[in-house]
Amino acid sequence: MTDIQVLPFLVSELRLPADEQELLELRVVLGLSAHDVGALLDCSPGAVRMAQHRALGRLRSMMAGGVPRGAIMPCHWVTT
Repeated sequence: MTDIQVLPFLVSELRLPADEQELLELRVVLGLSAHDVGALLDCSPGAVRMAQHRALGRLRSMMAGGVPRGAIMPCHWVTT
């Protein structure tokens, strides 16, 4: 899996709120600009960048705390 393929998996498995999932998919996976995402979501580019910053921070915090119970982990995460 490439980094781009891993992000949607992490976002869904770590159970980010739906609006943050959508934002990260549009910005990071699809590579849309903050202006384009703002037009789609009816908000300013600055609001998009701030929401992305918060969503990535939440994702980082969740990952630092470990994988949530019940989440399916990719094989390379499993240690023996």
